[in-house]
Amino acid sequence: MTMNIGNFFLTAEEYFQKRASIIEELKKVEINIQYKNDHNYVTQKYKETGNTTNKYLINIQTPEDPHIDKKSAVYHELSHVLWDSFVSGALHIMTEWADVMLDDLLEQEKIKNIKNQHKPNNIPAHIAGHIGEAQAQIKNYISGIYKHTFNALEDQRIESLTREVWLATHGMFNNIRMNCGEDMTDVDIKTPVDHVLAARFFRPELTTQEYIDAVADVENTDKFGAIRIMQRLKPTIDKHIEKNLRGILDKMRRGIKTGKGLGATPEEIEKEKRRQEGNSGIKGTTKAYESRVERYAEAVKASGMTPAEQKAIKEKIKKYKGYIQSNKKIIPKELPTKEQARIIQAVKKEDKNKKDAVELSRQVSSVQHQEDTKKESIKAGQTKHEELQSQYTPSHQECKAAQSGSIEESKSEGQKEVTAILDKIVGNATPKLPAHITFGDVSRDAGEVTPNIQASTQLQKLFSKMKQSKRQHITEYGNEIDIESLVQAEEKGYGEFMIDEVKHRGLTVLVSIDGSGSMRNNYHITQARDLVATMFKSVERVPQVNVIANVWSSNDNGDVSITHIRNLHDCNKIALAHNYMYTPTHEAIKYSAKELATVHGKKLLIIVTDGHPQYHNKEGYPFSTEVLNNMCSKELRMAQKFCRNIMCINISQEPESKRNLKHIFKKGYVEFAGMSHVNDFVLKNFRRTVTQVLRR
Repeated sequence: MTMNIGNFFLTAEEYFQKRASIIEELKKVEINIQYKNDHNYVTQKYKETGNTTNKYLINIQTPEDPHIDKKSAVYHELSHVLWDSFVSGALHIMTEWADVMLDDLLEQEKIKNIKNQHKPNNIPAHIAGHIGEAQAQIKNYISGIYKHTFNALEDQRIESLTREVWLATHGMFNNIRMNCGEDMTDVDIKTPVDHVLAARFFRPELTTQEYIDAVADVENTDKFGAIRIMQRLKPTIDKHIEKNLRGILDKMRRGIKTGKGLGATPEEIEKEKRRQEGNSGIKGTTKAYESRVERYAEAVKASGMTPAEQKAIKEKIKKYKGYIQSNKKIIPKELPTKEQARIIQAVKKEDKNKKDAVELSRQVSSVQHQEDTKKESIKAGQTKHEELQSQYTPSHQECKAAQSGSIEESKSEGQKEVTAILDKIVGNATPKLPAHITFGDVSRDAGEVTPNIQASTQLQKLFSKMKQSKRQHITEYGNEIDIESLVQAEEKGYGEFMIDEVKHRGLTVLVSIDGSGSMRNNYHITQARDLVATMFKSVERVPQVNVIANVWSSNDNGDVSITHIRNLHDCNKIALAHNYMYTPTHEAIKYSAKELATVHGKKLLIIVTDGHPQYHNKEGYPFSTEVLNNMCSKELRMAQKFCRNIMCINISQEPESKRNLKHIFKKGYVEFAGMSHVNDFVLKNFRRTVTQVLRR
């Protein structure tokens, strides 16, 4: 077979455009990619009428930023299009927030908002314009704080969704986030967006738990997720804004108060200004004449001049002295009266008021400049995407929908979006959502979380070593060609054929916890909560290892309650739910397999239960043990297509429970006599199992 190697390879730009064509097909849009020496961004094109189109323009910084490679930048910007960034009305909402915040701050200082023309305004006319400029700059500052923070959350949201559907982006995005946060120090944490970036860039020690939770909670949400997280953060952000603007607003209040008592009428001040301007011109001319007289006098004294020349110079001196005397007669002497002094003082006071008002705008700009000044590595990861919605005005209904829903609803909708995209890409390659599943609608009794710090430290050391592992992989780029893969790619018309030594894509551990009524016995649910919290604590600084969890149980009518656990803060939700007291093990296996189906890299599923499967149908009749065992065995076989490594820990002492679960899980079955023992068991065997999984 003859192969034209020269025509077989794609340039990087051709490859990126082909990736864009996938998004074009999925979203029915048109995407053009340009390469200019500007920051990475995506913008939606508009018609001359101002209406939006389905056309997008992506700019990829060229030469590329040292902290963000072109490939990662392309995938990131495409993600904004894929997940409908900035069409939620969020930017419009934050502009309204800025208006309200400015009004609140001005009201606290008893300052009128000069833009409210329909309301009485007692701001002195001579400084009203400058006060208006300062207030406009303050609003822009407030709006900028909101939007920059939102942008960072939105970047985290769209990257988390793309990781669910696009190969290799998990490690790709994590690498650039680590690059951007590598040089971060506490000196760089000045604003709310800096706190979000610290959490986003794997530097949790530089920020607070509130921002860490915000970054974790915005992941896998729909287009409303970021603005709903912003609502939660807004009180904290507003405190930062108020603190930074308090001094400026105080000066504005004092300046307005001082400006009201100038001590002269506007007419008197204007007349005095004209007099001073006129006198100033005459005085300037007189001074010029006096200078000439001095130069001519020096020239006469100089030797070498003829008598005729000296006579001519003296005539000029005489002429200019005459001019000087005439000007002095024109300039009226300032009357040493109280009236004259009062007006002159009023002019000086007005000039000072104006200078102080102008200074307010400069001070706002200075605050904004200081906060915007960042290291290049941090600036690289702080994207700006206001262009995406610069001309888009959402409806009242859209704004209301964006702010009225919950984070849990956003996560549920986000999962539906991921499933829809996956269905378009790979058809039915992932399992469908189990029937009778509810998310977050069932409240669970929150409990106190106490992670085991010692065990967490040991696991962190293990994960730190594991994340350094490398292996050879057939990929898009590499150091050499794999001939067999090249031939196969030529025959199929597509495929990758470069050999590269890549970092391991990491490990995802899903702990699926029985939340049925029997878990109340011997504080089983409490110890399960602390166990999962320990795992989350151990991977806070190890981005290549991801720990997630869910809690499940069912009611008399076959409805299954699933509660997602996505971070350490969520672990307090590992608790019991009233009226959901049964053990639908087959549904737990099915749903957990669905969660892991879209995860790339190594996976480990741990099911923790203390009872044999129990489940009722819609009419309230219980399934037989034999039927449930067969359902569990079937779901387990299906689940192993997506996660080969599944283990079940049974902490019940009931003989029937042991017999049933052993029949279902076979070699993956382990039993212990209580959660206090299983805690140590999992932590020890967890280390060994993780090592075995990553070596396969």
